[in-house]
Amino acid sequence: MTHSEAFIKKKHKHGSNKKQHDAEGQESYKGKTIPSGGDGMNMDKTKCQEDQSTKNTGNYFRHLWEGLKQHVRDPKFIVEILALGGLIFYCVETRRTNNLTGVSIENAKHALQIQYRPWVGAQKVFPTVNVGVGVVSISVEIGNAGNSPSLHTVTYLEASPMFCMEDAKFTDHPPYSKQRVRPSSAMLLPNTGGVIDPYRVNIPQNVWVLLNRGDCVLYAHGTVTYCDVFGYLHWQHFCANWVRGTPRQFNACYGYGDGDQDYPDKPLRSCAKEPPVVPPEVP
Repeated sequence: MTHSEAFIKKKHKHGSNKKQHDAEGQESYKGKTIPSGGDGMNMDKTKCQEDQSTKNTGNYFRHLWEGLKQHVRDPKFIVEILALGGLIFYCVETRRTNNLTGVSIENAKHALQIQYRPWVGAQKVFPTVNVGVGVVSISVEIGNAGNSPSLHTVTYLEASPMFCMEDAKFTDHPPYSKQRVRPSSAMLLPNTGGVIDPYRVNIPQNVWVLLNRGDCVLYAHGTVTYCDVFGYLHWQHFCANWVRGTPRQFNACYGYGDGDQDYPDKPLRSCAKEPPVVPPEVP
Protein backbone atom coordinates (compact mmCIF):
# COMPACT_ATOMS: atom_id res chain seq x y z
CA MET A 1 0.00 0.00 0.00
CA THR A 2 1.36 3.30 -1.03
CA HIS A 3 1.35 6.43 1.03
CA SER A 4 -1.52 7.94 -1.03
CA GLU A 5 -3.72 4.87 -0.63
CA ALA A 6 -3.18 4.84 3.12
CA PHE A 7 -4.22 8.51 3.37
CA ILE A 8 -7.43 7.92 1.35
CA LYS A 9 -8.32 4.89 3.48
CA LYS A 10 -7.79 6.81 6.73
CA LYS A 11 -9.91 9.68 5.45
CA HIS A 12 -12.69 7.29 4.43
CA LYS A 13 -12.62 5.67 7.89
CA HIS A 14 -12.79 9.05 9.60
CA GLY A 15 -15.86 10.02 7.56
CA SER A 16 -17.57 6.76 8.44
CA ASN A 17 -16.90 7.27 12.15
CA LYS A 18 -18.37 10.80 11.98
CA LYS A 19 -21.58 9.57 10.36
CA GLN A 20 -21.86 6.83 12.96
CA HIS A 21 -21.31 9.37 15.73
CA ASP A 22 -24.01 11.65 14.27
CA ALA A 23 -26.41 8.73 13.99
CA GLU A 24 -25.76 7.68 17.56
CA GLY A 25 -26.34 11.30 18.60
CA GLN A 26 -30.05 10.83 17.98
CA GLU A 27 -31.10 10.33 21.60
CA SER A 28 -34.54 9.86 23.07
CA TYR A 29 -35.83 12.32 25.67
CA LYS A 30 -39.22 11.67 27.25
CA GLY A 31 -40.32 9.56 24.29
CA LYS A 32 -39.20 12.08 21.63
CA THR A 33 -36.17 11.81 19.33
CA ILE A 34 -34.03 14.90 19.39
CA PRO A 35 -30.98 15.78 17.32
CA SER A 36 -27.56 15.93 18.81
CA GLY A 37 -25.51 19.04 19.08
CA GLY A 38 -27.07 22.40 20.08
CA ASP A 39 -30.68 21.16 20.24
CA GLY A 40 -29.76 18.38 22.61
CA MET A 41 -27.98 20.81 24.87
CA ASN A 42 -31.12 23.00 24.99
CA MET A 43 -33.28 20.05 26.01
CA ASP A 44 -30.82 19.10 28.72
CA LYS A 45 -30.94 22.66 29.98
CA THR A 46 -34.78 22.62 30.03
CA LYS A 47 -34.78 19.34 31.94
CA CYS A 48 -32.36 20.75 34.47
CA GLN A 49 -34.55 23.82 34.92
CA GLU A 50 -37.64 21.65 35.50
CA ASP A 51 -35.79 19.53 38.04
CA GLN A 52 -34.58 22.66 39.80
CA SER A 53 -38.13 24.14 39.88
CA THR A 54 -39.53 20.93 41.37
CA LYS A 55 -36.74 20.91 43.93
CA ASN A 56 -37.37 24.56 44.83
CA THR A 57 -41.11 23.91 45.27
CA GLY A 58 -40.46 20.98 47.55
CA ASN A 59 -37.98 23.04 49.57
CA TYR A 60 -40.56 25.86 49.92
CA PHE A 61 -43.26 23.62 51.36
CA ARG A 62 -40.71 21.85 53.54
CA HIS A 63 -39.52 25.17 54.97
CA LEU A 64 -43.14 26.28 55.40
CA TRP A 65 -43.98 23.13 57.33
CA GLU A 66 -40.90 23.46 59.50
CA GLY A 67 -41.75 27.09 60.22
CA LEU A 68 -45.31 26.18 61.12
CA LYS A 69 -44.11 23.52 63.54
CA GLN A 70 -41.85 26.06 65.18
CA HIS A 71 -44.74 28.56 65.47
CA VAL A 72 -46.97 25.92 67.03
CA ARG A 73 -44.36 25.31 69.72
CA ASP A 74 -44.15 29.08 70.36
CA PRO A 75 -46.39 30.10 73.33
CA LYS A 76 -47.01 33.48 71.70
CA PHE A 77 -48.50 31.75 68.67
CA ILE A 78 -50.80 29.70 70.91
CA VAL A 79 -51.97 32.87 72.65
CA GLU A 80 -52.69 34.50 69.30
CA ILE A 81 -54.73 31.50 68.14
CA LEU A 82 -56.72 31.51 71.39
CA ALA A 83 -57.30 35.25 71.06
CA LEU A 84 -58.53 34.80 67.48
CA GLY A 85 -60.89 32.02 68.57
CA GLY A 86 -62.18 34.19 71.40
CA LEU A 87 -62.78 37.05 68.98
CA ILE A 88 -64.75 34.81 66.62
CA PHE A 89 -66.83 33.48 69.52
CA TYR A 90 -67.48 37.02 70.74
CA CYS A 91 -68.69 38.12 67.30
CA VAL A 92 -71.01 35.13 66.95
CA GLU A 93 -72.39 35.55 70.45
CA THR A 94 -72.88 39.30 69.96
CA ARG A 95 -74.85 38.72 66.79
CA ARG A 96 -77.00 36.08 68.46
CA THR A 97 -77.64 38.41 71.40
CA ASN A 98 -78.57 41.23 69.03
CA ASN A 99 -81.05 38.97 67.26
CA LEU A 100 -82.60 37.96 70.56
CA THR A 101 -82.70 41.60 71.63
CA GLY A 102 -84.45 42.56 68.40
CA VAL A 103 -87.05 39.83 68.91
CA SER A 104 -87.55 40.91 72.52
CA ILE A 105 -88.03 44.52 71.47
CA GLU A 106 -90.61 43.52 68.85
CA ASN A 107 -92.46 41.36 71.39
CA ALA A 108 -92.42 44.17 73.96
CA LYS A 109 -93.67 46.64 71.34
CA HIS A 110 -96.48 44.27 70.33
CA ALA A 111 -97.48 43.76 73.99
CA LEU A 112 -97.45 47.53 74.53
CA GLN A 113 -99.65 48.10 71.50
CA ILE A 114 -102.17 45.55 72.76
CA GLN A 115 -102.18 46.90 76.30
CA TYR A 116 -102.60 50.54 75.34
CA ARG A 117 -104.67 50.25 72.16
CA PRO A 118 -108.27 51.51 71.97
CA TRP A 119 -111.13 49.01 71.79
CA VAL A 120 -114.14 50.49 69.99
CA GLY A 121 -117.34 48.64 69.23
CA ALA A 122 -121.11 48.89 69.06
CA GLN A 123 -122.73 48.82 72.49
CA LYS A 124 -126.38 49.10 71.49
CA VAL A 125 -128.46 49.21 68.29
CA PHE A 126 -131.88 50.85 68.61
CA PRO A 127 -134.57 52.53 66.48
CA THR A 128 -135.55 56.09 67.28
CA VAL A 129 -139.20 55.31 66.37
CA ASN A 130 -141.38 52.24 66.60
CA VAL A 131 -140.78 49.70 63.89
CA GLY A 132 -143.66 49.66 61.45
CA VAL A 133 -144.73 50.59 57.97
CA GLY A 134 -142.86 53.56 56.57
CA VAL A 135 -139.45 55.04 57.30
CA VAL A 136 -137.73 53.67 60.40
CA SER A 137 -134.63 55.44 61.75
CA ILE A 138 -132.09 53.13 63.38
CA SER A 139 -129.05 54.32 65.28
CA VAL A 140 -126.13 52.74 67.13
CA GLU A 141 -124.20 53.69 70.22
CA ILE A 142 -120.49 53.03 70.14
CA GLY A 143 -117.94 53.18 72.95
CA ASN A 144 -114.19 52.99 73.56
CA ALA A 145 -113.28 50.47 76.25
CA GLY A 146 -109.52 50.77 75.67
CA ASN A 147 -106.71 52.60 77.47
CA SER A 148 -105.99 55.19 74.79
CA PRO A 149 -107.99 57.44 72.45
CA SER A 150 -109.35 56.12 69.18
CA LEU A 151 -108.49 58.42 66.30
CA HIS A 152 -110.39 58.88 63.02
CA THR A 153 -113.28 56.79 64.34
CA VAL A 154 -115.88 56.07 61.64
CA THR A 155 -119.09 54.02 61.90
CA TYR A 156 -120.67 52.50 58.79
CA LEU A 157 -124.29 51.49 59.48
CA GLU A 158 -126.75 49.68 57.23
CA ALA A 159 -130.28 48.38 57.88
CA SER A 160 -132.59 46.39 55.64
CA PRO A 161 -135.05 43.47 55.64
CA MET A 162 -133.13 40.38 54.62
CA PHE A 163 -133.65 36.70 53.81
CA CYS A 164 -137.26 37.14 52.77
CA MET A 165 -138.67 33.75 51.75
CA GLU A 166 -135.29 32.19 52.52
CA ASP A 167 -134.00 30.14 55.41
CA ALA A 168 -130.48 31.46 55.83
CA LYS A 169 -128.22 32.90 58.48
CA PHE A 170 -126.62 36.31 58.37
CA THR A 171 -123.97 36.50 55.67
CA ASP A 172 -120.28 36.97 56.44
CA HIS A 173 -120.03 39.79 53.88
CA PRO A 174 -123.22 41.85 53.92
CA PRO A 175 -123.60 44.57 51.30
CA TYR A 176 -122.84 48.24 51.97
CA SER A 177 -124.44 50.98 49.94
CA LYS A 178 -122.01 53.07 47.93
CA GLN A 179 -124.60 55.83 47.42
CA ARG A 180 -123.59 57.84 50.45
CA VAL A 181 -121.47 60.81 51.34
CA ARG A 182 -118.03 60.37 52.77
CA PRO A 183 -118.46 59.73 56.50
CA SER A 184 -116.96 62.04 59.08
CA SER A 185 -114.51 60.82 61.68
CA ALA A 186 -114.23 61.56 65.39
CA MET A 187 -111.98 60.92 68.34
CA LEU A 188 -113.19 58.85 71.28
CA LEU A 189 -111.40 59.13 74.61
CA PRO A 190 -111.03 56.03 76.81
CA ASN A 191 -114.24 54.92 78.52
CA THR A 192 -116.39 57.30 76.49
CA GLY A 193 -118.92 56.77 73.75
CA GLY A 194 -121.28 58.43 71.36
CA VAL A 195 -124.39 57.95 69.24
CA ILE A 196 -124.07 58.22 65.48
CA ASP A 197 -126.57 59.71 63.10
CA PRO A 198 -129.41 57.28 62.41
CA TYR A 199 -129.76 55.23 59.26
CA ARG A 200 -133.21 55.40 57.66
CA VAL A 201 -134.79 52.32 56.14
CA ASN A 202 -138.17 52.22 54.38
CA ILE A 203 -140.48 49.30 55.17
CA PRO A 204 -143.33 48.85 52.64
CA GLN A 205 -146.63 47.27 53.65
CA ASN A 206 -145.92 43.94 51.95
CA VAL A 207 -142.52 43.67 53.63
CA TRP A 208 -144.08 44.57 56.99
CA VAL A 209 -146.41 41.62 56.60
CA LEU A 210 -143.45 39.32 55.89
CA LEU A 211 -141.58 40.69 58.92
CA ASN A 212 -144.49 39.99 61.23
CA ARG A 213 -144.92 36.47 59.82
CA GLY A 214 -141.22 35.74 60.28
CA ASP A 215 -140.54 35.32 56.57
CA CYS A 216 -138.14 38.28 56.67
CA VAL A 217 -135.76 39.60 59.29
CA LEU A 218 -134.96 43.27 59.81
CA TYR A 219 -131.22 43.52 60.30
CA ALA A 220 -128.99 46.42 61.27
CA HIS A 221 -125.30 45.81 60.71
CA GLY A 222 -122.16 47.85 60.38
CA THR A 223 -118.43 48.31 60.79
CA VAL A 224 -116.51 50.60 63.09
CA THR A 225 -113.05 51.61 61.92
CA TYR A 226 -110.56 53.58 63.98
CA CYS A 227 -106.87 54.25 64.40
CA ASP A 228 -104.65 53.88 67.44
CA VAL A 229 -101.93 56.24 68.63
CA PHE A 230 -99.33 54.06 66.89
CA GLY A 231 -100.83 54.79 63.46
CA TYR A 232 -102.48 51.39 62.82
CA LEU A 233 -106.00 50.79 61.56
CA HIS A 234 -108.47 48.66 63.56
CA TRP A 235 -111.98 47.51 62.74
CA GLN A 236 -114.95 45.84 64.42
CA HIS A 237 -118.12 44.38 62.89
CA PHE A 238 -121.49 44.41 64.62
CA CYS A 239 -124.94 43.06 63.85
CA ALA A 240 -128.42 43.21 65.44
CA ASN A 241 -131.91 42.12 64.40
CA TRP A 242 -135.37 43.36 65.30
CA VAL A 243 -137.30 41.18 67.73
CA ARG A 244 -140.65 40.47 66.07
CA GLY A 245 -143.64 41.72 68.02
CA THR A 246 -141.75 44.45 69.93
CA PRO A 247 -141.81 48.14 69.07
CA ARG A 248 -138.08 48.90 69.33
CA GLN A 249 -136.11 45.93 70.65
CA PHE A 250 -133.01 44.74 68.77
CA ASN A 251 -130.86 41.80 69.86
CA ALA A 252 -127.31 41.07 68.83
CA CYS A 253 -126.98 38.51 66.07
CA TYR A 254 -124.08 36.13 65.71
CA GLY A 255 -121.76 35.50 62.81
CA TYR A 256 -120.81 39.10 62.13
CA GLY A 257 -119.12 40.29 65.30
CA ASP A 258 -115.47 39.70 64.44
CA GLY A 259 -112.69 42.28 64.55
CA ASP A 260 -109.03 42.67 63.68
CA GLN A 261 -108.07 41.12 67.03
CA ASP A 262 -109.53 37.82 65.76
CA TYR A 263 -106.89 37.63 63.01
CA PRO A 264 -103.50 37.89 64.75
CA ASP A 265 -101.72 36.44 61.72
CA LYS A 266 -102.88 39.34 59.55
CA PRO A 267 -100.58 42.40 59.65
CA LEU A 268 -102.20 45.66 60.69
CA ARG A 269 -102.72 48.30 58.04
CA SER A 270 -101.62 51.89 58.26
CA CYS A 271 -104.26 54.54 58.78
CA ALA A 272 -105.56 56.37 55.72
CA LYS A 273 -105.56 60.14 55.53
CA GLU A 274 -109.35 60.17 55.16
CA PRO A 275 -111.99 57.46 55.59
CA PRO A 276 -113.35 55.69 52.48
CA VAL A 277 -116.99 55.84 51.44
CA VAL A 278 -117.45 52.16 52.28
CA PRO A 279 -115.57 50.20 54.92
CA PRO A 280 -112.31 48.59 53.77
CA GLU A 281 -112.38 44.97 52.75
CA VAL A 282 -111.42 42.77 55.68
CA PRO A 283 -111.51 38.99 56.27
